[in-house]
Amino acid sequence: MGGMQAEHIAAMLGYDGSMRVDAKGFTSGIWITRVREIPWYFSAIYASLDITKRHELWRTLKEFSTSHNRPWLLARDFNDTRLQWERNQSCPETTRRSNWFNEWVNEMQSLEVEF
Repeated sequence: MGGMQAEHIAAMLGYDGSMRVDAKGFTSGIWITRVREIPWYFSAIYASLDITKRHELWRTLKEFSTSHNRPWLLARDFNDTRLQWERNQSCPETTRRSNWFNEWVNEMQSLEVEF
């Protein structure tokens, strides 16, 4: 979601600080918010199916994390898998992409909360 609808929801939820880049179709959107004086961020991510655009997203998120030293919750669909059991089948390309994704997750010092 984006535009005025995103601004309305942010106001309704009491977010007093937000940064948003609206999606282009189903890609490139990011919404980063802050609630009052609580020092943490929340972002809902839906990554592109295009690997080049996903890598661009990873760079953007990493840049944000290095310049905003606060806890950060990412609700996400990165359109990548970390482990082989998360895929129906595996091939050298998906294994390579999983390795890249795992490297990025580790560089970000992320903790995955499973549900």
